[in-house]
Amino acid sequence: APACLALGAPTSARCAAPSMEQPQELDLDHAASAILDTLRHLLSVLGAMLGSSAGQAAAQDMVDARSLPALAKALRRFWFGTPFSAESWDSKEQVVWLCRLLCVTEGSRSGLLSFYGAALLMVDSLAVFAEYAFQDLGVPLDEAWAASAYAVQEQLRGRHWDQFQQWPADKRCGGGAGPPLLSADRLPSTMRRVFD
Repeated sequence: APACLALGAPTSARCAAPSMEQPQELDLDHAASAILDTLRHLLSVLGAMLGSSAGQAAAQDMVDARSLPALAKALRRFWFGTPFSAESWDSKEQVVWLCRLLCVTEGSRSGLLSFYGAALLMVDSLAVFAEYAFQDLGVPLDEAWAASAYAVQEQLRGRHWDQFQQWPADKRCGGGAGPPLLSADRLPSTMRRVFD
């Protein structure tokens, strides 16, 4: 869990997202890294704020996540481990949400989904999950958290949107740990997808 959550200040003052500079100021690789790092941060903060064991595990999973499919898998595990009351999130709505999230992993595995599409699906899935998780806790959605999610969408629709649509969904970027020397992540993307 981020150390900033241990403080007694309001959440918006404690956990600012990684810097999302103005879209025109970021080059392509930095823009993609900022998107992924912000999504990692949002999921880590959400996991820490919910305080459940599933939330803590999701926050820990973010340490090594460097691709959108890895984030989607961590969010799916978080969802499986988070009990929701029947009145807060209808099971039919959860099925629709899960289908969107599975599109990220399955679309990436088959090579059909772009970085742009995967990131949009991921930020939407994360926002919906957060909305229902906070509603289940009886607290409003944190404004700083929501603003960071909106910043990701703005960055995706910025000047690099056309290149993001050309990149595969499983493009590795962000500030996570690099892959070990003997790792499927070092293989070409078509081979890596076979092992996914």
